[in-house]
Amino acid sequence: MSSSGPRKPSPRQLLIGGSALALAVLLAGAAARARDDDAPNPSVVAATAPCGVVEQTRPIGPPEIAVRAEPVAGDVTAPTAIAFHPTLPIGYVATRSGLVHRLEAGAVSPPLLDLSADTSTQYDRGLLGAAVAPDGRWLYLYRTDGWGTSQLLAWPLAPDGSLTSESGTRVLTQEQPPSTHHKGGGLTFGPDGMLYLSLGDGGRTGDRDGNAQDPHSLLGKVLRIDPQPGEAPPYTSPASNPYDGDDGRREVYALGLRNPYRIAFDRGTGDLWIGDVGHNCAEEVDVVAPDAAAGANFGWNHLEGTRPFLGGAPAARYVPPVFSYPHRSGGGCAVVGGTVYRGEAIPALVGRYVFGDFCDEALTALEIGPGTTLVGASSLGLEVPALVGISEDPAGELYLLSFSEGIFRLVAG
Repeated sequence: MSSSGPRKPSPRQLLIGGSALALAVLLAGAAARARDDDAPNPSVVAATAPCGVVEQTRPIGPPEIAVRAEPVAGDVTAPTAIAFHPTLPIGYVATRSGLVHRLEAGAVSPPLLDLSADTSTQYDRGLLGAAVAPDGRWLYLYRTDGWGTSQLLAWPLAPDGSLTSESGTRVLTQEQPPSTHHKGGGLTFGPDGMLYLSLGDGGRTGDRDGNAQDPHSLLGKVLRIDPQPGEAPPYTSPASNPYDGDDGRREVYALGLRNPYRIAFDRGTGDLWIGDVGHNCAEEVDVVAPDAAAGANFGWNHLEGTRPFLGGAPAARYVPPVFSYPHRSGGGCAVVGGTVYRGEAIPALVGRYVFGDFCDEALTALEIGPGTTLVGASSLGLEVPALVGISEDPAGELYLLSFSEGIFRLVAG
C-alpha cells in the first residue's frame, strides 16, 4: 500500500502465474480471443479492430484530499466482497474460492460457510457478490457453481448475525454460455429495499450473441427483484420494472453492459453507479439518477466507453458514461467500481465517488454536480494492489478489498 514514492510493479508483474493474474485477465477481457468463435461475426470483427485514439473524459488531477489505507484484515485470502449487517457491527467477507468469513472488531473468523467444492473459479467465475437484507434476516451470495451457472443464494441469519442453517436457498439461476468470462458480480440492496444484481454479457467475443442489448436475456444487465427466500416463487419482479414479460424479462432493470463487476447506490441521492469493465480499449463508470434508471441503456456492444464498437449509440434510453478512460501500457485495464462516500471520517471526501482499477492500483475520486454531471476528477494519492472491491459500512465508511493484501479501511491521512 503506497501513497508516494516510485511506482511499484503492476499486479500482472508481481503476481504472474497466480490466481490474481487470472483475475486481471478475466476482468480486462483478455484481448479479443477467438475462443469459441467458429465463423466471422460483426462483433468478432469489431473485437479485433485496433483501438485508435481513445479519449479520457477529463484528466485526473493531483490529490486534493489526504487519505490513507488502514489495515483491517490481511489474513483473508482473495476477498471479493464484504456485506455489512445493517444493525450489528459485523461484516460477511466472501472470497473467490467460495468461503464466507465473519468480520468483527478487526478479526476474521474461520469460515462460516465453505462453498468451494461446488464453486467454479476459472477466470471471471467464483463467489463474487454478497449482500445482507435491510432487516438483517438474510445473507445473499452470488456465485458461479461448478458448472459455471450463475446462482443467487440466500442463508437465514439469527438476531446475533449467526447463520441458522448451513444450507442455502436458491433464489435465482441463470445458465451461462460456454465461456468462463463476464459473470458480473455486483449485488446490493437499493434504497427501495429491492435487491439488485449485475450480470455480464456471458463472455463470448464482442458479445457476439447480442445479449447485452436483448431485453429478453438476463445477461449484460442490472436485475431488480424482490427476494422471497424459501417461498414459491423465491422472488418477484416489481411492477415498476421497465419490461412486462412480453417486451423483455420482468427482472431486467437496466441493460447494455459488458461486465458490470461492481454496482452501488449513493445513499444521499439514490443514484445508481456502475463500473463496467471494457474490452480492449476503454473502461467506463456509469451513473444514472433514480428517475432515469429503469430501462437505461449503457451502450454495450454498440459502444465501448464512448468509442464506437458496432456502431453508434443505441436508439432509446442511452446513458453515456460519466467517466471513461483508455487502456494503457502499465496502467488501467479493468475498472473496479466503488461508491459515493457518505461517512464522517473524511469530511472533504463527502459526496465524491471513489473507484479504482485492478491494474492501475490508484484510487480516483469523481466530483459530481447537479444532474449527475461530472465536475472534476482527482487522484486520492493512494494505491491499492490488485483492487477488487470497495464496500460501504452502515456508517458510510469505505473498505478496500485487495486480492493480494486483504482488507483495508479508508481513513483521513
